[in-house]
Amino acid sequence: MKPKDFDKRIQAILGDTLEYARNNSIVSTDDGFVVFDRYKITNQDGVIQVTNQYRQVSNFTSQKTALTWCIFDKFNQVKNAQDTMVLDQRRRMVQDDLSLVQQLFHRYRDPVVRDSVAAKLSQKRQTLLDINSRLEKCANLAKYWQTKGFNDEIARTQHSAPKQKY
Repeated sequence: MKPKDFDKRIQAILGDTLEYARNNSIVSTDDGFVVFDRYKITNQDGVIQVTNQYRQVSNFTSQKTALTWCIFDKFNQVKNAQDTMVLDQRRRMVQDDLSLVQQLFHRYRDPVVRDSVAAKLSQKRQTLLDINSRLEKCANLAKYWQTKGFNDEIARTQHSAPKQKY
């Protein structure tokens, strides 16, 4: 049997199952990930981009956050997806601010000014920890939704025959 004929035969036998697997898979590629056959996550010069149907959805600071957003979007968790995106944008702003304040800290020699800048550094670090903690909670919630989605699909495929009345 030729490889093409074999592929067609497998496709005919497993058509719906393969489609279901494609729509629920996260596949690693050479340049990122294809998520649920709907999203593409790529790293462009340190910025994680999510595209959907050749349209850029957003930029994220990590692949984990991008994947979290994709899971929420797939399961129509609009508020959670929006919260994830906003938290990630805040994380990016705080990281940029933290980097700038650290540079300023090293420039100043006056102890009073250094103390003031050190206080700002401490506050920025605490804010960043808080944002990271909230993003971790979002990621855990996305894991729950992903697992719940699989469990719902398993439950749907395990239907027993309806009870007959005698």
